[in-house]
Amino acid sequence: MRAYVAAKGKCKGQKTISDEYVTKAEFRYLLIALKLYYNLWLEFDELDITGDKRVSAKEFKAGEMKIAAWGIRLKDSNATFQGLLKIYNAQEHITFTDYC
Repeated sequence: MRAYVAAKGKCKGQKTISDEYVTKAEFRYLLIALKLYYNLWLEFDELDITGDKRVSAKEFKAGEMKIAAWGIRLKDSNATFQGLLKIYNAQEHITFTDYC
């Protein structure tokens, strides 16, 4: 759904059927967005050790090397995770929606 929303409205053109459909011009953006969200899901899934679709502080700390391999350097993973919790107004876990 996020990829669809991201693609809609990217190209101003003639709508022949309905605004609910992706146009030919928007289809390319839909594919790009799908690839982006798929790659984000793969990264999130690597961090989610328990498979509960949430990342805890322990999982975040354990995934520090994976995060570094993605090109993100963390000085203090605990402080970074606590900052993310505060940004997303979360209690103990980060969900995929927060991650995106």
